[in-house]
Amino acid sequence: MPRLFRFALLVSGVAISIASCSTLNLPKAHLGGGAPVPRSGSSPATQSGSRDKETRTATAKPPAPATRSSSASRQATSSGKATTASTTRKTTTSNATAKSGAAKPGSNRNNLEARRLDIIDYAEQFSGIAYKTAGKTPYTGFDCSGFTSYVLKGFGVELSPSSNEQSQDGVEVDLEEVRPGDLLFFGTDEKIQHVAIVVRNNDEGIFCVHSTTSRGVIVENVTESSYWKPRILFARDVLSPE
Repeated sequence: MPRLFRFALLVSGVAISIASCSTLNLPKAHLGGGAPVPRSGSSPATQSGSRDKETRTATAKPPAPATRSSSASRQATSSGKATTASTTRKTTTSNATAKSGAAKPGSNRNNLEARRLDIIDYAEQFSGIAYKTAGKTPYTGFDCSGFTSYVLKGFGVELSPSSNEQSQDGVEVDLEEVRPGDLLFFGTDEKIQHVAIVVRNNDEGIFCVHSTTSRGVIVENVTESSYWKPRILFARDVLSPE
């Protein structure tokens, strides 16, 4: 066999051997030209999904700090309390206004007897107002003469807020003949200590509406009171023309 031919056969055999060895040592994926298989064994899709999840987690907006929520809650609570306090103050003012602006039905009526009854109806609306030394309005409370002057002023009768001076107004009437709207005075022979408005005078006794130091404005039968009865002095009519 010629040398040239043997050399060609040898070169061809070496080439085939190298090709076979290369084929045996490479993964099939490389032979097909596909993408390399990941070392971890997870699929590309799984890796991609994992990266997407990490990206979403990293870019998601964090929740508002708890302190903001607490602050908002405190503000809302504070606002609620302020509203409640404000509502309470308004309600108290409205009640006081209702008392001070109590209806005076028939205050312009000319009939004297009807006018007397109107005065009593008006005066009794202040029942429950607390006693206040030198008090002259339902907002502050009343003392005895502050109460009588406030009520009668609503009917055009101007009186001094002093019980001693009120005892000089109008004309004196017998205790048996006192009528609604008359003033009844209490005390000792030396000093006027208290004044009340007569509500009615009947067989049961003389009923008055007045502001007392212990119970505020009340209606009671003073001739049945162990405290007031011995202190009754006289009565005066400040409504009838002199």
